[in-house]
Amino acid sequence: MEIIIIILGLIFVIIGLLGCFFPGVPGPPAVYISLLILHFFTDHAFSNKFLIFWGFIVILSTVADNIVQAFGVKIFGGNKKAIAGSIIGFFIGFFLPIPFGIMIGMFVGALIGAIVETKNDFEKAVRIAMGTIFGFIASVFLKLAISCFLVYEFLCLE
Repeated sequence: MEIIIIILGLIFVIIGLLGCFFPGVPGPPAVYISLLILHFFTDHAFSNKFLIFWGFIVILSTVADNIVQAFGVKIFGGNKKAIAGSIIGFFIGFFLPIPFGIMIGMFVGALIGAIVETKNDFEKAVRIAMGTIFGFIASVFLKLAISCFLVYEFLCLE
């Protein structure tokens, strides 16, 4: 039975690692759930302090994930239309059969939204669209750092 529980935990680990790269998929929360599965359903226990601390970090990272991406657009001068464009571009880019389709889709979507927003100031629109990419990359690194540590804890079963 324990092997089935560990396999279930590994499924959450995989979902969590994929979630670091795909907005909308909860990366760190899924990996954290894998630790909770081990803690509550196997003999591999974590301290309560550890679980509370990392639960808090996971919650903060999930909230920050949304803020960091929007902040990337805002800091480069974008507003609602650029943010909406990047979201639409993400979904279109998700289905592009090319590498980095999501980032290209987000960039193009933010660019179109920023062009409308800046009344055809292409140079400023490109800067705003770059903010979308920087925000996305920062968000990925934040989620990946937390998730990798939690995966390490998951894999280091005593």
